[in-house]
Amino acid sequence: MTMTTTTKPSIRLTRRVREIEISPTIAVMNRAQELMASGVDVVDFGPGEPDFATPAPVAAAGIRAIEQGFTKYTNAMGLKALRDAIAGRYNRRYGTHLGPEHIIAGTGGKQELFNLILAMVENGDEVIIPSPYWVSFPDQVQFAGGRPVFAPTEAKHRFRPTLASIASVATERTRGVIINSPNNPTGGVIEETELGKIIEWCAARDAFLLFDETYELFTYGDYKHASAIRWFDEYPETVCVVNSMSKTFAMTGWRLGYAVAHPTLINAVGKIQSHSTTNPSSISQAAAIEALGSDPSAQRHRRLRLHRPRRCLLPLSRRACVLRQGRHPRLERLRDVPARRGTGRRRAGHGLRRRWLRPDQLRHVDGAPARGRDADRARSIEIALARHDRRR
Repeated sequence: MTMTTTTKPSIRLTRRVREIEISPTIAVMNRAQELMASGVDVVDFGPGEPDFATPAPVAAAGIRAIEQGFTKYTNAMGLKALRDAIAGRYNRRYGTHLGPEHIIAGTGGKQELFNLILAMVENGDEVIIPSPYWVSFPDQVQFAGGRPVFAPTEAKHRFRPTLASIASVATERTRGVIINSPNNPTGGVIEETELGKIIEWCAARDAFLLFDETYELFTYGDYKHASAIRWFDEYPETVCVVNSMSKTFAMTGWRLGYAVAHPTLINAVGKIQSHSTTNPSSISQAAAIEALGSDPSAQRHRRLRLHRPRRCLLPLSRRACVLRQGRHPRLERLRDVPARRGTGRRRAGHGLRRRWLRPDQLRHVDGAPARGRDADRARSIEIALARHDRRR
């Protein structure tokens, strides 16, 4: 039998990789860091992270873990002490009845979102995502073989997801809904009554509700965070909640997040994790246990530290943008930014970015990756405003 050979080896990538793109937020951050390393003074408004250090007691717990040799493998789903701490925090705040069997900890909330989608979405399944949305949701769904379907939200309604919008794009192939509140990128905060309706609708259709509450404490004014965990005891087969240590506890670089779901689903996610990253860092887990047991007033203080830069945007917001209800204080939407000609997710914002980068070396995330459907959203940009009282 003759074997066919080629004279020039090639790199062949799978369709699932070819059809996704690098996270625009990460791409912007990487470029900004390259410029900083070369000596350029860059104001980086790309990634959403607090501009203050991890709380000292939390950092000290990580240091103690290193000094005490706590640097070995742990349970792939996270230490039981950590999962107990996560469950306890929810039980104290919401009156739920969670145990460690409902929790998995991983290398950031992004990993748990990705693993949950891999565990629940089959080829051809449709997953509804309110738009604008966090840039990674569609690519995660697509990587799993699913099809992202977008339910538009409106600026006049503060970009809040509604059941009517979600139901209007549902089909017999709808497998689930992803809600992110407070929302990245809009900062919209879903109303508790509307969230309850969406969960009941999902349960009636045997669809999942994947709820990302990474920015749970970053709400302002009279807006209050509503968590889907309130419905977990009633709909354990429907509700999945993902959270992270990154924002609330200023631990973005520690890379630790977690998911709350039915034990059967947690075990399925654990199987995926056992073949990929195994356990999250033992050092980060030790620090997270300390953080989760910290005084809630300290968490509120960190949120209030971001209130000052938010107020600085108020004069501009009255004529150019809608200021966010939640998440890090940011410019939500510029009404007079001309869109460049072109197609796809790279269309808007690039001209503005080029103008800013050349004179001022300012980095931002284009609004186009949020893939809103009307002209206003196509002309939006995303600017993460953290405290810049000091240069890092």
